[in-house]
Amino acid sequence: MSKNEPGNRGKNGAVMIVSFSVFGIMLLMASGLCLSFIESVRIRNSLFGFVCILTAVCMGILMRLVTGNKLSLTAVNVVSGLMFVGVMGSLFFMLFTKAPASMQFMGNNAYAAGYVKGYVGSGCESREECIREALEKRMEEQAGEKDFEEIYRIERGNLTWVFFGGSNDILKFECVLEDNGQYYISGSSALVYHGFFEEPAYSDIETVRSDVANCIRNERWRSDDTPVWGVTKNPKGPELSINGIRADFTLEVKDEEGQSYYFWVIEDIGDVKDAEDIEKLSIEGLL
Repeated sequence: MSKNEPGNRGKNGAVMIVSFSVFGIMLLMASGLCLSFIESVRIRNSLFGFVCILTAVCMGILMRLVTGNKLSLTAVNVVSGLMFVGVMGSLFFMLFTKAPASMQFMGNNAYAAGYVKGYVGSGCESREECIREALEKRMEEQAGEKDFEEIYRIERGNLTWVFFGGSNDILKFECVLEDNGQYYISGSSALVYHGFFEEPAYSDIETVRSDVANCIRNERWRSDDTPVWGVTKNPKGPELSINGIRADFTLEVKDEEGQSYYFWVIEDIGDVKDAEDIEKLSIEGLL
């Protein structure tokens, strides 16, 4: 059977389909990794849609070039391999050189697991029981810090936000009362303010701006008035104001080495919706 007979043509066609499928997947993965560094969700999603269309066009052009013997299929496979190495290398770098992949760095803080949205448990008869169960569950999952105490609470309608402070991190639980009279934990997050970052990586103002960004982008899903909060190492933390709004609550917290930090909360930051608004925030009171 010659190389131009139907059996070989079918085999070559299958190899080409697999090769270009891998090429397309790797191109999308590489593009997605690059686009993940863009702050604006709207811009990021728009660009990814454009990349999907561009990928389909590129695949069509390359397939015609390979079919017309103007381009070797090996070259396509080599490019796919290089993109695979680049993507995996970047992922391993982020995994092993910074912090666990579950952590999201925000200024001089690390948000462990970021904001987790979703109901926990099957519901409780009381708010306190619901919050206590959520804290106990978190303690079972957390190998290090065990000694947490409540440091601040916000009650607004059917929503309650409760903050617990430890010697290295802050836990926040979002508790909701549903129509069935049961309380649920509808969201939670953990901020680590000591031990996971190199200093001086960010200024105090950049850290506050990043904390606001985390609350706005990752937590504002259920109501329009989700509080913003964070931790600053600046000794003027109690005087912090954002867009002229003073912090509703500040508290000095100490890490396990005795260093002082300031936990702050602003219950209503006003009309801040996207990255552009966050970049324009006026942050005052810090040194």
